[in-house]
Amino acid sequence: MSVEQCRGWAWVAGASEGLGLAFAEELAARGYATLLFARRKTLLEQHCARLRTEYGLPCVAVVADLAEDSSALFKRCLDDYPPILGVYNAAYVPAGAFLDQPWSAHNTALAVNISGPASWMFVLGHHMARQGRGSLVLMSSLAGEQGAAGIATYAATKAFNTRLAEGLWEEFRAQGVQVLVTCAGAVSTPGYAKALSKAAVGTLTPQQVAQATLDRLTRSGGPRFIPGWTNYLGAWVLGRLLPRALAVRLMSRITRQLEAET
Repeated sequence: MSVEQCRGWAWVAGASEGLGLAFAEELAARGYATLLFARRKTLLEQHCARLRTEYGLPCVAVVADLAEDSSALFKRCLDDYPPILGVYNAAYVPAGAFLDQPWSAHNTALAVNISGPASWMFVLGHHMARQGRGSLVLMSSLAGEQGAAGIATYAATKAFNTRLAEGLWEEFRAQGVQVLVTCAGAVSTPGYAKALSKAAVGTLTPQQVAQATLDRLTRSGGPRFIPGWTNYLGAWVLGRLLPRALAVRLMSRITRQLEAET
């Protein structure tokens, strides 16, 4: 594909491996130039070089720790790489009992999982609203549908992402900006493989989640998307049929069981 056929710039936060890299790959395959944010410089630059060679489109690495205030960084990138699509995938998971984790781990999760996506939506949202078009995706999780022991902070931050995207879906659509939050179940990323030795029911590959999310952007629908029918059904049962206390206990049991089998 030639640069002249490029559909515009797509930004991906948290793109050095797993789901973020799958988004970068899928976006390049669909004709977007890509701006990739992640902490690991060598790995990120290697991915960018490969994507440029394979797809013949620009791919730029931005080495950044999204645990820090990133709004100024995002603003600096607007002029050179004006985004038409943005996927915030970066996340931090302090796994284990809440009191067993240092406060620094919880604080990092709050920064990466809450402040990061909020500033992403604020900066990119302003830009896209001025242009009158664009698409913004936040990657949330089914863990955010209810609390779960062992990942309490992570689940809470993902609930924030879901509610933020739902509210902005209504606010931004009048300005031509599409918002979607993908609430994924288990995804077979390298981080998931390191943390858990056994795949949960309904586990999808990063490629499946990225493709399904981008496909959903081309169709009309509400702000929330759950990829995979098994995951959709599970979320419906936990959220609609079971009492809240039972849903929390069931999700906590699943989390503890998977952790125990590592």
